[in-house]
Amino acid sequence: MGCLLGGALSKRFGSPRVAAFALGLSGTCCLVFPIAVAYLDVRWQLLLLLVWGATVVADSPQFSVVAARSCPAHTIGSALALQNAIGFAITVISIAAVTGFIESLGAATSWLLLPGPLLGLWGLYPLWSKSTAQ
Repeated sequence: MGCLLGGALSKRFGSPRVAAFALGLSGTCCLVFPIAVAYLDVRWQLLLLLVWGATVVADSPQFSVVAARSCPAHTIGSALALQNAIGFAITVISIAAVTGFIESLGAATSWLLLPGPLLGLWGLYPLWSKSTAQ
């Protein structure tokens, strides 16, 4: 659902802004999750996880659009393959690293993931700060 909504919103706001919004919302969920586990009813925790799940995947196709539009036509396939490979590698490494801390940190383990969306927003800032729908 996050990818579908992101695609629809990108027509109006542009892919860089939609990617930035998804990263920001995903990062916010990452930040809030340990607090939610401690203080919120399980129904609210589930809602937070659903929003987080939708936003954590919504930026990926938008990054692909940005990359495809930034590359010469003859390099688009290679650029997208490389970008996706790096993205999946980061995901696998993050999951493996964080899994080792679940027992000792509990829900606060999600805070170890927070640099991802923050660095993504920082790197994307030049594009989303001036982006218009394309």
